[in-house]
Amino acid sequence: MPNFKVFLSYSTMNKESADKIAESVRFVFKDDVQVYVAGRSIAGGDDWEEELLQNLVTSDALITLLTPKFTDKSWFYIEWSPFWIAKKPYFILLTDETVVGVLDRPVTGRQFTYLFDILSVQSLFVSLHKKVYNLEVPIGEFLSPAQHLVESLYEISKVENRNYYDTFRSSTKSLPKVLQPVDFEESERIISYFISNSEDHIAYENSMKLDPDDRGKVARLAVLNGNLDTAALVAKTIFDADSLRKICSLMIKNGYSKSEQLIQVLALLDGKSTVAHKEIAVELVEAMDVDNPSLRTCIEIIQNGNQVRDVLVRMIGLRIYNLDTYELCFKKFVERKLVKRLGLPELDKIRIANRAFFDDLAPRLLLLDDDDLSAYLREHFGG
Repeated sequence: MPNFKVFLSYSTMNKESADKIAESVRFVFKDDVQVYVAGRSIAGGDDWEEELLQNLVTSDALITLLTPKFTDKSWFYIEWSPFWIAKKPYFILLTDETVVGVLDRPVTGRQFTYLFDILSVQSLFVSLHKKVYNLEVPIGEFLSPAQHLVESLYEISKVENRNYYDTFRSSTKSLPKVLQPVDFEESERIISYFISNSEDHIAYENSMKLDPDDRGKVARLAVLNGNLDTAALVAKTIFDADSLRKICSLMIKNGYSKSEQLIQVLALLDGKSTVAHKEIAVELVEAMDVDNPSLRTCIEIIQNGNQVRDVLVRMIGLRIYNLDTYELCFKKFVERKLVKRLGLPELDKIRIANRAFFDDLAPRLLLLDDDDLSAYLREHFGG
């Protein structure tokens, strides 16, 4: 009879999941497969490093439960490397949260097993059966144990995740250091957990442990979850204009353009970047939110004539006329671009003209240089 040994590698945060996987493998293969559960199979007082090394050498295959809590741990690679070097079979089991992109290339050379996918778990049992018995079997042979394992792991994972995140309820608990993408993604998951559970104060406390550049991502995550207060609170600790602009942009795209929090974040942009105000103004125009006080605020702050021109072009292109906001933008364009830069007559000589003129003006604003635009307007207004 076969005497096949499997080494099961996992994070200590996923002990219950690892035990369930080992139990399932033993149930399917009975006494033909021995499962060594790292950490669980070492007796008290044993030399655990020697024990671990011996089992790495004597095992015929590796099953790794690769959760986000394990991807950045050195032990994952330490326990995987002997099987790769010896060209022994290894099986990587992923949860829905595991980020494959952070793994090194050799690890991704084999097909993954997705633990919450019954068909994928069936394929794992089929592959393992072939290694143990050197026989092919229909995938349907393992439907029942695969379904049971998936259902059990789904419930266990909810408890494990809750226990893991609960360790960060105290502000004295440190988040993973933000040194690599995997570290931020893990921190993001932790903060997302509290945001999704409306525990904004804990999400905020943990976001303060991140590098300033990463706080913008946290604020945008809060916007996506509808937690605008958290987003605005985190935004107060951000000094980068582009990061603040992205928060505003996401609020607009997600239907929060009239929110008090958008006004709060816009206020943080004052004195930082009129380019950001221009881009936000264009987004508000494109959202047809032209009666929004935030749009008027952006237009009033913009000082560069070309930036005002960009906003005006979008208004004209979308046929937005006869509105206070439009008149403000048009007069600002006249003042900043036509009077000061192009030397046209005083502002009073230019009035809001008819729709035909605006239809004609839009392509000219896009295509004409300053001299030609000045000549056209002088001719039109008789300046």
